[in-house]
Amino acid sequence: MDFMGMKIVGEMLRMSGAFFIRRSFGGDKLYWAVFSAYVQIMVKSGFAPVEFFLEGTRSRTAKSLTPKLGLLNIVIDPFLKGEVFDISLVPVSISYERVLEEALYARELLGVPKPKESTSGAAVQDFEEACYLLVKSGALQISQQGILVSGRGHRTLAFLANILDPFLEGYQM
Repeated sequence: MDFMGMKIVGEMLRMSGAFFIRRSFGGDKLYWAVFSAYVQIMVKSGFAPVEFFLEGTRSRTAKSLTPKLGLLNIVIDPFLKGEVFDISLVPVSISYERVLEEALYARELLGVPKPKESTSGAAVQDFEEACYLLVKSGALQISQQGILVSGRGHRTLAFLANILDPFLEGYQM
């Protein structure tokens, strides 16, 4: 989704420390230099972790995609130069019991143009209808089989429960 173009979602992501990048730099050396410097400053300062998806996007077919190594190289470069003494690489998988946009993807394969994405689009609609997304945050797990909640006093759990509240209607917590 184009979260940057969504006013409320984009602003929330920015306030939480997210930054947006172009899908392709297309040989724009100035953009590459500025982006590299920005990420390396984030890594060197250690102010907040730099989190990114190595594949550059999520798979719509549930298969692994070819990794894009540009951002990984930018993050590792200060370590290799001795400017940072410790970098933690933590592999994380966000998996689905079922691909959220399964029906949309099938229509695209048949030649139907992909509709413009929005927060009220097909992915959110699929999620609301079936709760296929599997989210694990230690205290909260949502799957097609149900919701498991433990550690009710945990702040992360309270935050996630508030965000996910519209999707959790009808579930016992």
